[in-house]
Amino acid sequence: MAGGAQVIAEGNPMGRLGRPEDIAGAIVYLASRAGSHVNGEAIAIDGGAVWARGELMRGGDSKL
Repeated sequence: MAGGAQVIAEGNPMGRLGRPEDIAGAIVYLASRAGSHVNGEAIAIDGGAVWARGELMRGGDSKL
């Protein structure tokens, strides 16, 4: 990995960039009957990067 990609990987809680197989489970779920009721959602498959940046917190209250 060179330059900026290495910096991004080191800043991720998993310590690496995502790979295609990292999203395979979510794709299979969403394409299956089990995921048929899920729509209009943004599913973060980012190795925990959103949590590490604290983007799910606003004013001390969780958005969850």
